[in-house]
Amino acid sequence: MIGSSNAVQEPRPEQVAEPHGVVIALFGAKGGVGASTVAVNLALCAQQQRTKESVALVDLNLQAGDLHLLLGLEPAHRWRGVMRQADRLDATFLMSLLAKHPSGLHLLASDYDGLGDTVLNPELVSRALLLLRALFPIVIVDCGHVLQTPVRKALEQATTILVVSGIEIPAMRRTKRLLEVLPPLIGDNRKIQVLINGLDRNDQGLLMEAETALGHRVAWHIPADSTEARSAIELGRPLCAISRRRDVVQAYRSLASGLTASKPSCENAPPLAAAGWAAKLLALVTRRSLQDSGRSQEPGEQP
Repeated sequence: MIGSSNAVQEPRPEQVAEPHGVVIALFGAKGGVGASTVAVNLALCAQQQRTKESVALVDLNLQAGDLHLLLGLEPAHRWRGVMRQADRLDATFLMSLLAKHPSGLHLLASDYDGLGDTVLNPELVSRALLLLRALFPIVIVDCGHVLQTPVRKALEQATTILVVSGIEIPAMRRTKRLLEVLPPLIGDNRKIQVLINGLDRNDQGLLMEAETALGHRVAWHIPADSTEARSAIELGRPLCAISRRRDVVQAYRSLASGLTASKPSCENAPPLAAAGWAAKLLALVTRRSLQDSGRSQEPGEQP
């Protein structure tokens, strides 16, 4: 699935224009839902669909920045390089920090793991993203699952925010909470879309119930493929590059074309009758809302 990058034109820093690129920010409802896997495969598919343009992938996961491992890359430079030489941050310097994948994809890697110093200047993140938007037509950002200030800057610049969730009740409860918290932060509910990752064939019927519980449309879902997902991690290759399942590959291709070309509608789902699983989730969400009454709490502060 990974095509040759021979025809891909390298961005030219000396010809930087005004920021115009599409920014797709992925935010995980909680750890373990596969937001980084989705980000890598989305970026790779977007790159494959563009033979003469490069796509940028930004690892802004400050707890577990592992996108380079999923791509089989060992970057020479990462975010700390931007921090150390902030006064040099221009298009030429930023391009020199990006690691290039054989597909033509460019990666700004993270060197944060949540175990040490995670200080990252939010204004520097904003400047870097503005430059990337001027250099690349598509910028995909893995924002992790904690709403830290640098991540908020990325969400503010995003043209689309993809909330990645699972079908399990804890993940859906956090997704519900995010759909309450994010709109006031970004000022535009319309650019938020929900993706359910790892949906088993037997869970297809739960999608409508999930929409009812969330009060929001589930715009996308990726089929479950746990065996090949593990193989992809072990090989350091994206899932969509090794998967033999057409439904998985097609799901990522559709996601890439839908988010980077003509935007699909992301209107909230119409009210549906809640029952069973959805009613249980709604009860959990209601209890959580009552607990939060009278105090403000960010999703990133949850245990």
